[in-house]
Parts: sequence; structure tokens; C-alpha cells
Amino acid sequence: MGHLVYIYKNQPFVVPITYFYTDHKIICYSGKGYKINALRKCNSVALEVSEITNLHIWKSDVVHGKYQELKGSTAKALLHTFSLGVKDVIMQKEL
Repeated sequence: MGHLVYIYKNQPFVVPITYFYTDHKIICYSGKGYKINALRKCNSVALEVSEITNLHIWKSDVVHGKYQELKGSTAKALLHTFSLGVKDVIMQKEL
């Protein structure tokens, strides 16, 4: 789980989002709505990811990039990669 940061009407917004990192790409999925409409208008984004073990043991990373909306067979292929990747992460955490 990460936190996606985007700008809409000169205001920052932060929303939790499931992501998968592979081949130097961050893949996320979202249905159409407010967030996607905002990202289409301003594609500058940041993704913050934290790992918190306890109050004294934690780490956080932030990356900045550009939103890119994919369509067609490319989107379907990456959605498949995303779903398998997230499933693998969940399975590893359960072991």
C-alpha cells in the first residue's frame, strides 16, 4: 500500500493506493472518477511508501513521476502483471 499524491485546482491530494513495482515501472489500477479526471489535467504525481515495524523502526520512500494512462492490450497486459504481482506479495506476507 502506498499513498499517491496529485494536484487538482492547485491543491495537493493524497489517497491510499495499491501498487506493484516491476521493470522500473510502478503499476497502479483505478476506476474512472475524480482522481483519474484530476490526473488527466495535471500528470505530475508522487508515491510515498512506508514500512512501519514499530514507533522506533520505520522507513519511508518517495518517488516523483508522471501519470500515464494506458489503454487496450497494453493496459490489459499490465493489469494482469499487476494482479499477479500483488497476489504474490500477499502470499509471501502470509507465510
